[in-house]
Amino acid sequence: MGIALKRLNYLPLTGFSASLLLSTWTWAQTTAIGQLKKQLSLAQHDSVRAQRYLELAETLSQHDTDSSVFYIHKGIELAKRLPNRRLLATGYSQLGYLSFLGSNYAHSLKALQQAAQVSRSLPLDSTRLCIQTRLSIVYRSQGNYHKALQVCLVNLPFYERHQIQCGKHLGVLYTELGIIYDYLHQYGLAKFYLRKNLKFAQKRKDKGYLTASLLNIGAFYLDIQEYKQARAYIQQSLSLARKLRLDRYTSVSYINLGEIAYHHRNYGQSIRYFKQALSLKHQRDYNEKDAYCFLFLAKNHLAIGRLERATIDLKKALVTFEHIKSAHYKQQVLEVKSELLKLKGNYRAALQTKEEAHALKDSLTGLEKQQVIAQIQARFELEQKQHQISALKKDLTIQKQVRQAVQLQLSMVHLQRQFYLVSAGLLFLLLGYSYYNLRRSQKARRLVVQQKDEIQSQKAQLEELNQTKDQLFSIISHDLRSSVASLKNSVFLLTLRQTLDAGTKELVLQIDRLQHSFDNVLYWALSQQRGLTVIKQIVPLAAIVEEVLSGFQGLIDQKKLCITFSPKFVNGYMDENLAIIVIRNLIHNAIKYTPTGGTIRLRIDQTSTTVSLCIVDTGPGMDVGQSMPVMGRGTGFGLQVSQELMSLDGGKFRIRSQLGKGTIVLLCWPKHKEAQ
Repeated sequence: MGIALKRLNYLPLTGFSASLLLSTWTWAQTTAIGQLKKQLSLAQHDSVRAQRYLELAETLSQHDTDSSVFYIHKGIELAKRLPNRRLLATGYSQLGYLSFLGSNYAHSLKALQQAAQVSRSLPLDSTRLCIQTRLSIVYRSQGNYHKALQVCLVNLPFYERHQIQCGKHLGVLYTELGIIYDYLHQYGLAKFYLRKNLKFAQKRKDKGYLTASLLNIGAFYLDIQEYKQARAYIQQSLSLARKLRLDRYTSVSYINLGEIAYHHRNYGQSIRYFKQALSLKHQRDYNEKDAYCFLFLAKNHLAIGRLERATIDLKKALVTFEHIKSAHYKQQVLEVKSELLKLKGNYRAALQTKEEAHALKDSLTGLEKQQVIAQIQARFELEQKQHQISALKKDLTIQKQVRQAVQLQLSMVHLQRQFYLVSAGLLFLLLGYSYYNLRRSQKARRLVVQQKDEIQSQKAQLEELNQTKDQLFSIISHDLRSSVASLKNSVFLLTLRQTLDAGTKELVLQIDRLQHSFDNVLYWALSQQRGLTVIKQIVPLAAIVEEVLSGFQGLIDQKKLCITFSPKFVNGYMDENLAIIVIRNLIHNAIKYTPTGGTIRLRIDQTSTTVSLCIVDTGPGMDVGQSMPVMGRGTGFGLQVSQELMSLDGGKFRIRSQLGKGTIVLLCWPKHKEAQ
């Protein structure tokens, strides 16, 4: 399977990793250690000394394991005498970490279990979360996958409920679950949790963490031989690793890409990838990776017939694997060597090498069986001790439960009495409150009914008063209009008999204006009473305009106005009387407000469905804003009446005016009945 998930390339995200970057011994770290030792010598309290011991151990853990273990033991000895249990839990956790790095899993598990026991009295924080995560990793490394899975699943609900508090530990837990399910051949669940970790990593700002997550899920797809998916994730990881200068991740990415190329029989590309992996500077604990590169280089050269080059690479791999005492990979090297000797024609040596590889494989199988038996025996002894401890705890628990049961019975009797008294009091209060709310709701309903009746009565009175007012306006305007009409006829007869002087002409004009005003009041009153009958018909618009203009000719001559009107003989569908009132109102306003010597322009236009009249004057104008339909009551009574009559007539009324620049009024009617 090559550099698969179960061999080299499951990268730690946090758990047993102090950092995502490979540790290197630098002058800055030397300085930090010197400062910590100086602070340790100046510390006056045991708690400070214990803290400095553990900090020194953490700093030295990557490079000087013996010194790190020494300082951890010193810190633990001091922490045992202190009330601060967090320091003791941290010390045991660090000790378990170092034991794990030395592959002493039994000692690591013992130290971490002590750390977990001590940390139970602490609130759940990063210390406790780190201990639980490390426990699951040790169980998995021992091959106790079910126990590791149990630890992960027990802690998973809390991790997911408190994601902010748990921080990166949640991602580590997802990764552990993915690794464990992969070992258990439950690939669907392994993929699910590795993908969850990837999403979790994408939300964080830690690009190194994201790089490791991408590489892990890519290695998983490589393990299950889904090479297309594996290549996509590994290339993303490689891009980030190169940008962040993470040589370890870059190297592993090249190795995995080389293995993918080998499976696709792209041997030249595979060789280039493995050479790039070897060219990177790496740490002392990564010789296994170099040997693995040489092994795959030998396979590639063997596949393309470069037997001498394959022999050289194979020797390098064999020397390295023997040096690090890796029997598993030595067995793979021997199998490749057997194939190489066969191609060279040395069949006897090839057969001997093949037999040596098979013997080594059989010994590995036996060793694995012995390890499994030892693990089972260790688990059995541990479970027996745990059963003994749990039996003692059960006896103590039973005694406590008996005492608690007696106390509970006494307290229950007391609580029952209090409960009955409190219940009776609450019931009395509830009944009183319900009665009070009922009375209030009844009173509120009576008040609402009374107010509703008063509103209805006031509404009827207002409608009656409004109707009386409209009738009064109608009667008064009708009677006054009749009187003014009689007066106008008398003046007209007088004009037939003799020539009128200027005063009499002015009187005639005032009578016309008065009759015009009474017409407006009468039509408005009728429209309010809905007593106005609208009779629509086809009417020549130009004829109405000319008729209205002729009625104002005396006033036009008096003010020396220039009237511009080019009649177009078009018809509109309208009530003739209403149209005359509206046009007369608007032309009267234009004549009234246009200064002496001014100009009034009238224009008739038509479309396929409408006919319109535009009246433009050069008067002082009004502040009514931009061109828009007139809303509300207008700016004067004449405009108000005109608007309401146009609405009754099915037409449109628009006005645009600006102070100092005159007024433009546009009247529109439908051209025929179907165009309404």
